[in-house]
Amino acid sequence: MIGVVPEHRGQGLGGLVLMAGLSYLQGRGIEIVELTVDSENREALALYKSVGFRKRSSTIWYEKPLD
Repeated sequence: MIGVVPEHRGQGLGGLVLMAGLSYLQGRGIEIVELTVDSENREALALYKSVGFRKRSSTIWYEKPLD
């Protein structure tokens, strides 16, 4: 999971962490990386798309509060 504290967003930190992680995995022979992202997280979607990730499938998440 990647996250950046709100007051430090917009500085490219998420991208640096992502690229470091991908480099680490590639260095260990990993050939394919899959991830899950909230479809409403536009910043994350843009980041993943910018480095070459492509949408493979969708999942619908249901929730019901129990009173």
